[in-house]
Amino acid sequence: MEKYNYQTLLCFTDGNELHIAIGAIILKPSDTIYLFSDELPQNYADDIRSMLESKGFKGQIKMLSSRLKDEEPKNYGNTAVLANNCSQLADYKLLLTAVKKGADLYYADTSEGQVYAIKDNSPEAVPGGPVELEVDEVLEVQGFNIEESAEELMNSPVVGEMLEYVKKDRKRWDVLHGFIKNNYIINGDWIQFGTRLRVDYSEGSPMRSFVNFLEGRGYVAERLVTKSRLQLKIPNPAVRSFIQTTGLWLEALTYRIINSLPFIDDTKADVRFIWGQYPCGVVNEIDVMATSDSRMVFVSCKDIASLSTSMLNELEVYSKRIAGNRVVKILVSANKPTSPHFFERAQTMGIHVVWLGYDYDQFARVLTTILEQELC
Repeated sequence: MEKYNYQTLLCFTDGNELHIAIGAIILKPSDTIYLFSDELPQNYADDIRSMLESKGFKGQIKMLSSRLKDEEPKNYGNTAVLANNCSQLADYKLLLTAVKKGADLYYADTSEGQVYAIKDNSPEAVPGGPVELEVDEVLEVQGFNIEESAEELMNSPVVGEMLEYVKKDRKRWDVLHGFIKNNYIINGDWIQFGTRLRVDYSEGSPMRSFVNFLEGRGYVAERLVTKSRLQLKIPNPAVRSFIQTTGLWLEALTYRIINSLPFIDDTKADVRFIWGQYPCGVVNEIDVMATSDSRMVFVSCKDIASLSTSMLNELEVYSKRIAGNRVVKILVSANKPTSPHFFERAQTMGIHVVWLGYDYDQFARVLTTILEQELC
Protein backbone atom coordinates (compact mmCIF):
# COMPACT_ATOMS: atom_id res chain seq x y z
CA MET A 1 0.00 0.00 0.00
CA GLU A 2 1.36 3.39 -1.01
CA LYS A 3 2.10 5.65 1.95
CA TYR A 4 1.35 9.36 1.88
CA ASN A 5 3.54 11.71 3.92
CA TYR A 6 2.27 15.14 2.98
CA GLN A 7 3.06 18.04 5.21
CA THR A 8 0.47 20.38 3.72
CA LEU A 9 -2.99 20.09 2.20
CA LEU A 10 -4.26 22.98 0.07
CA CYS A 11 -8.04 23.20 -0.52
CA PHE A 12 -10.42 25.56 -2.28
CA THR A 13 -13.66 26.34 -0.51
CA ASP A 14 -16.91 28.18 -1.16
CA GLY A 15 -18.36 27.38 2.26
CA ASN A 16 -18.85 23.65 1.67
CA GLU A 17 -16.24 21.67 3.61
CA LEU A 18 -17.24 18.06 3.02
CA HIS A 19 -14.56 17.51 0.36
CA ILE A 20 -12.00 19.04 2.73
CA ALA A 21 -12.92 16.66 5.55
CA ILE A 22 -12.72 13.62 3.25
CA GLY A 23 -9.42 14.76 1.73
CA ALA A 24 -7.82 15.52 5.09
CA ILE A 25 -8.91 12.23 6.68
CA ILE A 26 -7.53 10.15 3.78
CA LEU A 27 -4.37 12.14 2.84
CA LYS A 28 -3.47 12.91 6.50
CA PRO A 29 -1.40 16.12 6.19
CA SER A 30 0.97 16.36 9.15
CA ASP A 31 1.33 20.11 9.53
CA THR A 32 -1.08 22.57 7.88
CA ILE A 33 -4.37 22.62 6.00
CA TYR A 34 -4.86 25.78 3.92
CA LEU A 35 -8.39 26.82 2.93
CA PHE A 36 -8.14 29.18 -0.04
CA SER A 37 -10.91 31.76 -0.43
CA ASP A 38 -11.14 35.50 -1.00
CA GLU A 39 -14.71 35.67 0.32
CA LEU A 40 -14.81 33.80 3.62
CA PRO A 41 -13.60 35.29 6.95
CA GLN A 42 -10.33 34.24 8.55
CA ASN A 43 -12.12 32.45 11.42
CA TYR A 44 -14.13 30.27 9.03
CA ALA A 45 -11.70 27.40 9.56
CA ASP A 46 -13.16 26.95 13.03
CA ASP A 47 -16.17 25.14 11.52
CA ILE A 48 -14.07 22.15 10.48
CA ARG A 49 -11.26 22.25 13.03
CA SER A 50 -12.88 20.36 15.91
CA MET A 51 -14.15 17.52 13.71
CA LEU A 52 -10.73 16.94 12.12
CA GLU A 53 -9.06 17.08 15.51
CA SER A 54 -11.42 14.32 16.66
CA LYS A 55 -10.15 12.27 13.69
CA GLY A 56 -6.51 12.68 14.78
CA PHE A 57 -5.37 15.81 12.93
CA LYS A 58 -2.92 17.67 15.17
CA GLY A 59 -1.76 20.44 12.83
CA GLN A 60 -3.12 23.89 12.12
CA ILE A 61 -5.82 25.11 9.75
CA LYS A 62 -5.37 28.50 8.07
CA MET A 63 -7.45 30.61 5.74
CA LEU A 64 -5.46 31.61 2.68
CA SER A 65 -6.32 34.63 0.55
CA SER A 66 -4.77 35.89 -2.70
CA ARG A 67 -4.13 39.08 -0.74
CA LEU A 68 -1.91 37.23 1.76
CA LYS A 69 0.95 35.88 -0.34
CA ASP A 70 3.23 35.45 2.67
CA GLU A 71 0.90 32.74 3.97
CA GLU A 72 1.39 30.42 0.98
CA PRO A 73 3.05 27.02 1.51
CA LYS A 74 6.84 27.27 1.28
CA ASN A 75 7.47 23.71 0.06
CA TYR A 76 4.98 22.73 -2.62
CA GLY A 77 6.89 19.50 -3.21
CA ASN A 78 5.47 18.17 0.04
CA THR A 79 1.95 19.44 -0.63
CA ALA A 80 -1.28 17.79 -1.77
CA VAL A 81 -3.89 19.95 -3.51
CA LEU A 82 -7.60 19.17 -3.72
CA ALA A 83 -8.99 20.48 -7.01
CA ASN A 84 -12.61 20.55 -5.76
CA ASN A 85 -14.29 23.98 -5.92
CA CYS A 86 -11.48 25.50 -7.98
CA SER A 87 -13.61 27.99 -9.91
CA GLN A 88 -12.25 31.54 -9.66
CA LEU A 89 -9.33 33.09 -11.53
CA ALA A 90 -7.31 33.38 -8.32
CA ASP A 91 -8.02 29.70 -7.61
CA TYR A 92 -6.65 28.57 -10.97
CA LYS A 93 -3.55 30.74 -10.62
CA LEU A 94 -2.75 29.17 -7.25
CA LEU A 95 -3.50 25.68 -8.58
CA LEU A 96 -1.15 26.08 -11.55
CA THR A 97 1.56 27.52 -9.32
CA ALA A 98 1.31 24.58 -6.93
CA VAL A 99 1.43 21.99 -9.72
CA LYS A 100 4.40 23.69 -11.41
CA LYS A 101 6.28 23.64 -8.11
CA GLY A 102 5.74 19.92 -7.59
CA ALA A 103 2.48 19.59 -5.64
CA ASP A 104 0.36 16.48 -6.20
CA LEU A 105 -3.19 17.00 -7.40
CA TYR A 106 -6.24 15.15 -6.05
CA TYR A 107 -10.02 15.14 -6.26
CA ALA A 108 -12.34 14.19 -3.39
CA ASP A 109 -15.52 12.43 -4.51
CA THR A 110 -18.02 13.39 -1.82
CA SER A 111 -20.65 10.94 -3.12
CA GLU A 112 -18.27 8.01 -2.56
CA GLY A 113 -16.20 9.31 0.34
CA GLN A 114 -13.06 8.60 -1.72
CA VAL A 115 -10.04 10.55 -2.97
CA TYR A 116 -8.54 10.09 -6.45
CA ALA A 117 -5.13 11.19 -7.75
CA ILE A 118 -5.20 13.38 -10.87
CA LYS A 119 -2.03 12.18 -12.55
CA ASP A 120 -2.86 9.16 -14.71
CA ASN A 121 -5.75 7.09 -15.98
CA SER A 122 -5.86 4.79 -12.97
CA PRO A 123 -9.42 4.39 -11.63
CA GLU A 124 -8.17 3.27 -8.23
CA ALA A 125 -8.99 5.43 -5.22
CA VAL A 126 -6.32 6.51 -2.76
CA PRO A 127 -6.02 3.98 0.11
CA GLY A 128 -7.84 4.93 3.29
CA GLY A 129 -11.38 5.35 2.01
CA PRO A 130 -14.25 5.41 1.88
CA VAL A 131 -14.71 7.94 4.64
CA GLU A 132 -17.95 7.24 6.51
CA LEU A 133 -18.99 10.33 8.43
CA GLU A 134 -21.99 10.36 10.73
CA VAL A 135 -24.77 12.89 10.37
CA ASP A 136 -23.56 15.13 13.17
CA GLU A 137 -20.02 15.16 11.73
CA VAL A 138 -21.26 16.23 8.30
CA LEU A 139 -23.32 18.97 9.92
CA GLU A 140 -20.35 20.06 12.03
CA VAL A 141 -18.00 20.56 9.07
CA GLN A 142 -20.69 22.70 7.43
CA GLY A 143 -21.02 24.98 10.45
CA PHE A 144 -24.20 23.46 11.92
CA ASN A 145 -24.69 22.05 15.40
CA ILE A 146 -27.31 19.47 16.35
CA GLU A 147 -29.45 20.75 19.21
CA GLU A 148 -31.47 17.57 19.65
CA SER A 149 -32.69 14.48 17.83
CA ALA A 150 -34.97 11.55 18.63
CA GLU A 151 -33.24 8.27 17.74
CA GLU A 152 -33.78 6.81 21.21
CA LEU A 153 -37.52 7.39 20.93
CA MET A 154 -37.73 6.07 17.35
CA ASN A 155 -35.80 2.90 18.26
CA SER A 156 -37.75 2.24 21.47
CA PRO A 157 -39.87 -0.92 21.86
CA VAL A 158 -42.82 1.32 22.70
CA VAL A 159 -42.76 3.02 19.30
CA GLY A 160 -42.34 -0.39 17.68
CA GLU A 161 -45.53 -1.62 19.38
CA MET A 162 -47.45 1.51 18.47
CA LEU A 163 -46.40 1.18 14.82
CA GLU A 164 -47.58 -2.41 14.73
CA TYR A 165 -50.99 -1.23 15.91
CA VAL A 166 -51.08 1.40 13.17
CA LYS A 167 -50.01 -1.06 10.47
CA LYS A 168 -52.74 -3.59 11.35
CA ASP A 169 -55.49 -1.26 10.17
CA ARG A 170 -54.38 1.97 8.52
CA LYS A 171 -57.97 3.07 7.81
CA ARG A 172 -58.81 2.70 11.49
CA TRP A 173 -55.70 4.73 12.33
CA ASP A 174 -56.74 7.50 9.90
CA VAL A 175 -60.05 7.88 11.72
CA LEU A 176 -58.45 7.63 15.14
CA HIS A 177 -55.48 9.88 14.43
CA GLY A 178 -57.62 12.52 12.81
CA PHE A 179 -59.67 12.60 15.98
CA ILE A 180 -56.69 12.53 18.31
CA LYS A 181 -54.70 15.39 16.79
CA ASN A 182 -57.70 17.72 17.02
CA ASN A 183 -58.74 16.88 20.55
CA TYR A 184 -55.98 16.22 23.04
CA ILE A 185 -55.13 18.49 25.95
CA ILE A 186 -51.97 17.71 27.90
CA ASN A 187 -52.00 18.01 31.68
CA GLY A 188 -48.98 16.22 33.11
CA ASP A 189 -49.54 12.50 32.51
CA TRP A 190 -53.17 13.07 31.57
CA ILE A 191 -54.44 13.34 28.00
CA GLN A 192 -58.02 14.53 27.47
CA PHE A 193 -60.11 13.81 24.38
CA GLY A 194 -63.48 15.33 23.51
CA THR A 195 -62.59 18.98 23.99
CA ARG A 196 -63.30 20.27 20.50
CA LEU A 197 -64.90 17.17 18.95
CA ARG A 198 -67.15 14.85 20.90
CA VAL A 199 -65.40 11.57 21.62
CA ASP A 200 -66.92 8.34 20.34
CA TYR A 201 -66.11 5.66 22.91
CA SER A 202 -68.79 3.21 21.88
CA GLU A 203 -68.09 -0.52 21.57
CA GLY A 204 -66.18 -1.22 18.34
CA SER A 205 -65.18 2.42 17.77
CA PRO A 206 -61.55 3.24 16.79
CA MET A 207 -61.06 5.06 20.11
CA ARG A 208 -62.32 2.09 22.12
CA SER A 209 -60.00 -0.22 20.16
CA PHE A 210 -57.05 2.10 20.80
CA VAL A 211 -57.70 2.37 24.53
CA ASN A 212 -58.06 -1.43 24.77
CA PHE A 213 -54.70 -1.75 23.03
CA LEU A 214 -53.03 0.73 25.40
CA GLU A 215 -54.55 -0.88 28.50
CA GLY A 216 -53.58 -4.34 27.32
CA ARG A 217 -49.93 -3.28 27.36
CA GLY A 218 -50.16 -1.53 30.69
CA TYR A 219 -49.74 2.01 29.34
CA VAL A 220 -52.91 3.42 30.92
CA ALA A 221 -52.71 4.05 34.67
CA GLU A 222 -56.21 5.54 34.99
CA ARG A 223 -59.21 6.08 32.70
CA LEU A 224 -62.12 8.50 33.14
CA VAL A 225 -65.06 8.40 30.72
CA THR A 226 -68.06 10.76 30.48
CA LYS A 227 -70.72 11.16 27.78
CA SER A 228 -68.54 13.40 25.66
CA ARG A 229 -65.02 13.17 27.03
CA LEU A 230 -62.28 10.64 27.67
CA GLN A 231 -59.29 11.18 29.95
CA LEU A 232 -56.30 8.83 30.07
CA LYS A 233 -53.42 8.91 32.51
CA ILE A 234 -50.37 7.65 30.59
CA PRO A 235 -47.13 7.83 32.62
CA ASN A 236 -44.91 6.61 29.75
CA PRO A 237 -43.60 9.72 27.89
CA ALA A 238 -42.86 7.74 24.72
CA VAL A 239 -46.51 6.69 24.45
CA ARG A 240 -47.67 10.25 25.07
CA SER A 241 -45.26 11.56 22.41
CA PHE A 242 -46.53 9.07 19.85
CA ILE A 243 -50.12 10.15 20.53
CA GLN A 244 -49.65 13.88 20.80
CA THR A 245 -47.04 14.56 18.08
CA THR A 246 -48.64 14.94 14.67
CA GLY A 247 -46.85 12.84 12.07
CA LEU A 248 -44.51 11.10 14.50
CA TRP A 249 -45.87 7.71 13.41
CA LEU A 250 -44.92 8.42 9.78
CA GLU A 251 -41.47 9.71 10.76
CA ALA A 252 -40.87 6.64 12.92
CA LEU A 253 -41.91 4.26 10.17
CA THR A 254 -39.66 6.01 7.62
CA TYR A 255 -36.74 6.23 10.05
CA ARG A 256 -36.91 2.52 10.89
CA ILE A 257 -36.91 1.48 7.23
CA ILE A 258 -33.92 3.67 6.35
CA ASN A 259 -32.02 2.79 9.52
CA SER A 260 -32.34 -0.93 8.74
CA LEU A 261 -30.62 -0.68 5.33
CA PRO A 262 -27.10 -2.19 5.35
CA PHE A 263 -25.54 0.55 3.19
CA ILE A 264 -26.70 3.36 5.50
CA ASP A 265 -23.95 4.40 7.93
CA ASP A 266 -25.90 6.67 10.29
CA THR A 267 -29.51 7.76 10.71
CA LYS A 268 -31.06 10.48 12.84
CA ALA A 269 -34.69 11.42 13.40
CA ASP A 270 -36.49 14.67 14.15
CA VAL A 271 -33.20 16.57 13.95
CA ARG A 272 -33.18 20.14 15.27
CA PHE A 273 -29.97 21.89 14.27
CA ILE A 274 -28.63 25.41 14.62
CA TRP A 275 -26.89 27.38 11.90
CA GLY A 276 -24.68 30.05 13.42
CA GLN A 277 -23.74 30.77 17.00
CA TYR A 278 -25.91 31.39 20.05
CA PRO A 279 -27.84 33.66 20.56
CA CYS A 280 -28.16 34.53 16.87
CA GLY A 281 -28.28 31.00 15.48
CA VAL A 282 -31.22 29.94 13.32
CA VAL A 283 -32.99 26.71 14.33
CA ASN A 284 -33.90 24.33 11.50
CA GLU A 285 -35.57 20.91 11.59
CA ILE A 286 -35.47 17.85 9.34
CA ASP A 287 -37.58 14.75 10.03
CA VAL A 288 -35.04 12.10 8.98
CA MET A 289 -31.37 12.51 8.03
CA ALA A 290 -28.94 9.76 7.05
CA THR A 291 -25.45 9.29 5.62
CA SER A 292 -23.93 6.69 3.31
CA ASP A 293 -20.18 7.03 2.66
CA SER A 294 -20.54 10.68 3.78
CA ARG A 295 -23.29 11.41 1.25
CA MET A 296 -26.38 12.80 2.95
CA VAL A 297 -30.04 11.84 2.73
CA PHE A 298 -32.74 14.35 3.71
CA VAL A 299 -36.32 13.18 4.26
CA SER A 300 -39.32 15.37 5.00
CA CYS A 301 -42.44 13.52 6.25
CA LYS A 302 -45.92 15.02 5.80
CA ASP A 303 -49.03 13.60 7.46
CA ILE A 304 -51.48 16.16 6.07
CA ALA A 305 -54.29 16.08 3.52
CA SER A 306 -52.93 18.71 1.13
CA LEU A 307 -49.31 19.19 0.09
CA SER A 308 -47.95 22.46 -1.27
CA THR A 309 -44.84 23.29 -3.28
CA SER A 310 -43.60 25.37 -0.34
CA MET A 311 -42.86 22.06 1.39
CA LEU A 312 -40.61 21.13 -1.52
CA ASN A 313 -38.90 24.52 -1.34
CA GLU A 314 -38.19 24.06 2.37
CA LEU A 315 -36.57 20.66 1.76
CA GLU A 316 -34.55 22.08 -1.14
CA VAL A 317 -33.24 25.05 0.86
CA TYR A 318 -32.19 22.99 3.90
CA SER A 319 -30.54 20.24 1.89
CA LYS A 320 -28.65 22.55 -0.46
CA ARG A 321 -27.42 24.75 2.38
CA ILE A 322 -26.01 21.80 4.27
CA ALA A 323 -25.01 19.16 1.73
CA GLY A 324 -24.81 20.88 -1.65
CA ASN A 325 -25.93 19.25 -4.89
CA ARG A 326 -25.10 15.62 -4.07
CA VAL A 327 -27.72 15.18 -1.39
CA VAL A 328 -30.58 12.68 -1.81
CA LYS A 329 -33.90 14.46 -1.21
CA ILE A 330 -37.11 12.58 -0.41
CA LEU A 331 -40.55 13.83 0.56
CA VAL A 332 -42.66 11.15 2.24
CA SER A 333 -46.42 11.62 2.35
CA ALA A 334 -49.03 9.57 4.20
CA ASN A 335 -51.22 9.63 1.07
CA LYS A 336 -50.62 10.12 -2.64
CA PRO A 337 -50.51 13.82 -3.60
CA THR A 338 -53.37 14.76 -5.92
CA SER A 339 -51.81 17.67 -7.82
CA PRO A 340 -49.83 16.86 -11.02
CA HIS A 341 -48.07 20.21 -10.57
CA PHE A 342 -46.66 18.99 -7.27
CA PHE A 343 -44.99 16.02 -8.96
CA GLU A 344 -43.71 18.18 -11.81
CA ARG A 345 -42.20 20.67 -9.40
CA ALA A 346 -40.59 17.90 -7.33
CA GLN A 347 -39.04 16.37 -10.45
CA THR A 348 -37.47 19.66 -11.54
CA MET A 349 -35.97 20.01 -8.03
CA GLY A 350 -34.61 16.47 -7.96
CA ILE A 351 -36.87 15.48 -5.06
CA HIS A 352 -38.28 11.95 -4.86
CA VAL A 353 -41.91 11.82 -3.72
CA VAL A 354 -42.96 8.61 -1.92
CA TRP A 355 -46.38 8.00 -0.40
CA LEU A 356 -47.41 5.35 2.09
CA GLY A 357 -50.99 4.58 1.16
CA TYR A 358 -52.17 1.26 2.60
CA ASP A 359 -49.37 -1.09 1.51
CA TYR A 360 -46.46 -0.91 3.98
CA ASP A 361 -44.35 -3.52 2.18
CA GLN A 362 -44.64 -1.63 -1.10
CA PHE A 363 -43.75 1.61 0.67
CA ALA A 364 -40.60 0.02 2.12
CA ARG A 365 -39.64 -1.43 -1.29
CA VAL A 366 -40.01 1.90 -3.09
CA LEU A 367 -38.04 3.77 -0.42
CA THR A 368 -35.30 1.13 -0.45
CA THR A 369 -35.08 1.09 -4.26
CA ILE A 370 -34.66 4.87 -4.43
CA LEU A 371 -31.85 4.83 -1.88
CA GLU A 372 -30.13 1.86 -3.55
CA GLN A 373 -30.18 3.58 -6.93
CA GLU A 374 -28.88 6.84 -5.49
CA LEU A 375 -26.27 5.51 -3.07
CA CYS A 376 -25.07 2.07 -4.17
